[in-house]
Amino acid sequence: MFVFDIKVARSEEFESISETQLIDLISSDELETETGEEEEVFRAVMRWAESSSQSITRNDETSGRQF
Repeated sequence: MFVFDIKVARSEEFESISETQLIDLISSDELETETGEEEEVFRAVMRWAESSSQSITRNDETSGRQF
């Protein structure tokens, strides 16, 4: 069993995990939350997605790439 720690999910380290790692984590049958609320995991994934999106935008701005 893996207990999803909301403190870890709010950390920069969590925001830097790869998409594959995130999918492996949230698709695990062993995943449990501290409170039993799946919404904690959903919120963490949304923060991860927002952080990843901002990271891509920053990287594109510094590389001069345009879409």
